[in-house]
Amino acid sequence: MWTRSAVTALESGTEDKAFYERKLKTAQFYMSYWTVQTRSLRKQVESSSELMTQLEEADFDL
Repeated sequence: MWTRSAVTALESGTEDKAFYERKLKTAQFYMSYWTVQTRSLRKQVESSSELMTQLEEADFDL
């Protein structure tokens, strides 16, 4: 949502153009970073889920 407000501010001719441009660059960085992280985490969850289904209840008894 805050990226939308930054775009709106830039389109309307804000006096603090540099501030809103930095906000957009920050959003782009985090989105590219978390997109990669999310794919990796999804693969980890999916592969560990297969292993978890192979365990029996007795495997958790200590």
